[in-house]
Amino acid sequence: MTGVRPPEGVVCIPLPTPFLVPDVNVYLLKSDPPVLIDVGPNIPEAYDRLAAGLAKAGYRLTDIGAVVLTHEHIDHSGLLAQVMAESGAEAYAHPAAQRQLAEYDSRAENGIEVYAAMLRAFGADEAAAAASI
Repeated sequence: MTGVRPPEGVVCIPLPTPFLVPDVNVYLLKSDPPVLIDVGPNIPEAYDRLAAGLAKAGYRLTDIGAVVLTHEHIDHSGLLAQVMAESGAEAYAHPAAQRQLAEYDSRAENGIEVYAAMLRAFGADEAAAAASI
């Protein structure tokens, strides 16, 4: 995060995505219990960086008591099932996002393919489209 510092008690944890976009930010609220704002995409690199960011702040995934999702996009919600399984955390999201989250697996698979096809349609070379998958 450049130029802006989170307030005291809030830790920004940037996570990589498999898309041609910059990192997404997950926020740890150092509360009792600790809360995550978003969880990042469901890729091993994001999971590893989330675990490392929590450890640097003195926490483990098992410490997390709640997850608040800002929205249902897969780069912000992909690790939700894994985080909930490891931590037992409650998850909170806007009601309009809950149906989308329940269908995450099929949305993720279809969304990545649609995104790659869109890149090709707009003239991206095959290497760039493949890198998005």
